[in-house]
Amino acid sequence: MKCRVCLVLVMIVSLVLTMSWRGVAKQREFKIYMAPEHVFATYEEVFKEFEKTYGYKVRVEKAAWSEMRPKILADFVAGTPPDLLESRPGWTIEFGLLGFLTDLTERISQWPDSQDWFESALKEPSYKGRFYGVKIHATCTALFYNRSLFRKAGLDVDNPPKTWKEMLEVAKTLTQDLDGDGSPDQYGYGMDPILGAPAGVFVGWLGASGTSYFNESGTLVNLDTPEAIELGRFLQRLKKWSYVAEPAGPVTAVRRLFASKRNIGMIITGPWDISNFLEIAPDLDYSVDHIPVPEGNPWGSSGHGTHITIPKGTKTADDAWELVKMLTATEVEVETTKQFGMTFPRNSWAEDPAIQKMPLIGKFGSLIGYATPYFGLQVSKLGVPKAAGKIGRTLLMELYERIVYLEEDPAVAFKDFTQKANRLIEEERGL
Repeated sequence: MKCRVCLVLVMIVSLVLTMSWRGVAKQREFKIYMAPEHVFATYEEVFKEFEKTYGYKVRVEKAAWSEMRPKILADFVAGTPPDLLESRPGWTIEFGLLGFLTDLTERISQWPDSQDWFESALKEPSYKGRFYGVKIHATCTALFYNRSLFRKAGLDVDNPPKTWKEMLEVAKTLTQDLDGDGSPDQYGYGMDPILGAPAGVFVGWLGASGTSYFNESGTLVNLDTPEAIELGRFLQRLKKWSYVAEPAGPVTAVRRLFASKRNIGMIITGPWDISNFLEIAPDLDYSVDHIPVPEGNPWGSSGHGTHITIPKGTKTADDAWELVKMLTATEVEVETTKQFGMTFPRNSWAEDPAIQKMPLIGKFGSLIGYATPYFGLQVSKLGVPKAAGKIGRTLLMELYERIVYLEEDPAVAFKDFTQKANRLIEEERGL
C-alpha cells in the first residue's frame, strides 16, 4: 500500500515538474528588432496579445538603421538572431540569399490574406519566386502641391498637372518675380539636392517615366532607353521653372521652403513628410496626387517601406509567423494610420472608410498600388547586393548631378551610368 502511495506521489510530482518546465520553456523571451520610429503603441498592444496567447515575454530591441545592420549581422554569425526582424528591403534579399532568413514561400501561399496585398508590395520581399519576408509598411513618392499658390495663380486647386506637358505649363505659371527685382521669388517646382533626390525623388520620376530598369532578360541594368533619356530632358526643362537646392544642401531644404516660406508650388515627397508639415505649418493648404507622367502613360512612382522577416535558426518560426499575421491585420494597420500616419500595402486598408476619409493620408491608398519598388532594391534582386548598394547610392547621385546640375546630354549620362552599373554587376558575378 505504501509503495503504491509513493508511486502515485512520484507520478504527481513528476507531472507537476514536467508541466512547470513546459510552462517555463514556453515563457521564454521572444526577441524582436525594430526601428525605434516604428514601435507604435498599436504594435505594443499586439505584442501583449501575443504574449497572452502564446506564452512568451516579448522584448523589443530598438536600433537605428545605421546600427541595425552590424548588430543583426553579428547575431547571424554568432547563431543568436532575434525571433523577428524588421528589415530594410535590400537587406531582405541579401540576407535571404545568404541563408539567414526563413523561407516563407509555403506559408504565404497558404495564407488567404496574402491576396489582399498590392501586387508589387507582395512580391517585393521575394527573389526568383521565393519569399523571405512580408511587406509591413508601404509608402511611395507623390506630387505635393500648394493649393493656395494654385488658387492665386488662377489654377484649378482640385486638378493638379497629370502629364509632363501640363507640369511644365503649371510650373511656368507659378514661377513669379513678386518684388520686380528680375529674379523669381516664387517657384513652380522644388528640386532636391543631390544627396536627397536619388533616395526617392529621382527614382520617383523614373517610376513615372515608364522606363524599364533592366534588359529583357532581367539580368542587367538598362537605363539607356528613350524613356529614361526623355526624363532627363524633361527635368532639364523643368529646372527653368524651379527652385534648385544647393547640390550638397540638406535634404530638408526644399521641403522646408514648401511648408514654411510657401514660395514653392510643387514638390515630390511622400507621406512621411505629412507629420513634418503639420509641425512646421499646421495651416498649410496643400494636397497630394500622382506624379505626372508622359502623355498616355499609366501612373507610376517609387515604392518604399520595410519588411518583417523571420531569421533562420530560431525555434519559434511557427509562432513568429502568427505574430506577423497579427501585426499586419487590417484593423491594426487602420488604427496605426489613424494614430501615427503610417501607410500600408493592403487593399482592405486603402478601402477602409476611416482611411478614405482622411484628407491627405487617405489619398495614398490609391497611389501606393502604382509604385515600383525602389531602384536599389530592384538591382539587389539581380543577386548582387554589393553592387546594388553602390549603384543605388553613388552612381545614382552622380547621374542626378550630371543631369540636373551639370545639364549634360541625358543620352550620354544615362549611357555612362548603365555601363558603370553593369560593370559592377559583372564584377560581382565574377565575369
